[in-house]
Amino acid sequence: MKSNKREEYHQRVFSCFDKTQQGKVSVSAIERCVDAIKSGEKAVPEEDTTDSPHTDKSLELEEFVKLVEQGAEEDKERDLKQAFNMMFEESLIHLKV
Repeated sequence: MKSNKREEYHQRVFSCFDKTQQGKVSVSAIERCVDAIKSGEKAVPEEDTTDSPHTDKSLELEEFVKLVEQGAEEDKERDLKQAFNMMFEESLIHLKV
């Protein structure tokens, strides 16, 4: 994905979380959505309280992008390891024949 397209994509995703348009998103809101995706359920939006002093940590766009990009790199590494293990196991099967 080109840099401009990537920035637009990150901004659109960030905007989905930033319902109050304050330029920040709640970490707990992101965690709820990720957990819902993993479990196959629909994430239920909660009242956004990012302006309350007693809320959890909030991320601005730059921090959000770092989180997304970090996850993407970890996924790539995990996928590469899985592919390597599959190829290695397959080569062992062929050697045993």
